[in-house]
Amino acid sequence: MKFYVLIQSNKYIIKMRRNRFVIFIVILLLGNTGCRKTVDYYYYKDGSVFTETYENDSLNYIIRYYQNGIIDNVGYALKKNDNVDGHFEAYYPDGFPKEKCEMKDGIGIGRPAETGKKSGYDIRVDFGPYETLENGKKVRPFRVFIDSLPMDEYIITILDTTFYDTFLCQMPKVLKQYTIYNEKEDSVNTVTIDETMYPFYIDDLPKITLLAEKGAKGFVLNFFYKSLSNYAEASERRMIVMHDSIHWKVADVKIVSD
Repeated sequence: MKFYVLIQSNKYIIKMRRNRFVIFIVILLLGNTGCRKTVDYYYYKDGSVFTETYENDSLNYIIRYYQNGIIDNVGYALKKNDNVDGHFEAYYPDGFPKEKCEMKDGIGIGRPAETGKKSGYDIRVDFGPYETLENGKKVRPFRVFIDSLPMDEYIITILDTTFYDTFLCQMPKVLKQYTIYNEKEDSVNTVTIDETMYPFYIDDLPKITLLAEKGAKGFVLNFFYKSLSNYAEASERRMIVMHDSIHWKVADVKIVSD
């Protein structure tokens, strides 16, 4: 018996979003519905905005920024306990989406077991430039975004050449501390911001490289959705087709045998 990977379609597109447009629309809606009451701001030491909060009767609409001005996350929070409630979005420091989902009292909802949608999600895989780790190993960092699913819903593995799943290698986290100030320029808090751009990396290509159609080479990412409680088989797969050491593209795949 031999195995090979069949590429079904190449449908990977990265779009850098101007996420400030999202904020403009929400603020406009808040104003039109008459539910905006007050706006509170907190700042980094250099004067850039850390958070802005639009307050209404039971919810606060909170926008949190990285120091470079890119939105970190945005969503509604319950006044009674500060838990996120409603639509929530989070981004990496360059604006690439990290998480977009619905929340209910701090818990992500709309999972596959709840909606019945077990596959077919918009999955984006983005690779960064090669980096050298502290141990001298040269690696290719990457990140994954699945639209409409909470980040704690899915597990990602890589299929190796023996067709066993291996867990992803983790890039070192970039954690930075900032002192936050109010409008009176009084220091109010010290916060730790996760500024990691790419959480994962690829380092052992021979172990994971598979042959695809027409002699192409690549590797397979498997996506397991926790709420389905079935880890025998991945819910979705994507193949990273490697045209050369730099140019990698994403395709839908299925594993077949003969």
